[in-house]
Amino acid sequence: MPISQPTAEAIIEEVVLFGRAMRDAIARGTPDPLPSALSSVLLVLARVGECRQSELAAELYVGPSSLSRQITELVDGGYITRAPDPSDGRAARVSLTDAGHDYIRALRERRAARLTALLADWDEDEATTTVAALRKLKTTLCAAAAADHHHHSPKRSATA
Repeated sequence: MPISQPTAEAIIEEVVLFGRAMRDAIARGTPDPLPSALSSVLLVLARVGECRQSELAAELYVGPSSLSRQITELVDGGYITRAPDPSDGRAARVSLTDAGHDYIRALRERRAARLTALLADWDEDEATTTVAALRKLKTTLCAAAAADHHHHSPKRSATA
């Protein structure tokens, strides 16, 4: 049985507020040397590994021009490398440097320590149940976004 409209509205509101609360709670206890947008790029790149900039933009749900500026800052800071894609010279591939890996490792440790302290009255079962629910919601939303993107992509002609 599908969920009701009030429940859907409540999920939307809670997820939006949750995102803000999480960013605020973590940032207050663990200030990052880099702006959160740049840290997010590094975190996603650490998860997906070396990839094309266009693939990274899709993973981050940002436009290529916005990501390009962030990539330039991260290259200049020594956190990532950018190189031409050997299979398509017009495209660029990006990957973390050792400094990027070190930054991500320290960032994850700081954030996990902060969240562990904030959730001191939670038990492991509550936390793993929360992770499973969030993961299921994310998977559902990402699948829907991918299907919408595929459905709205320009159709290629048979002669192209």
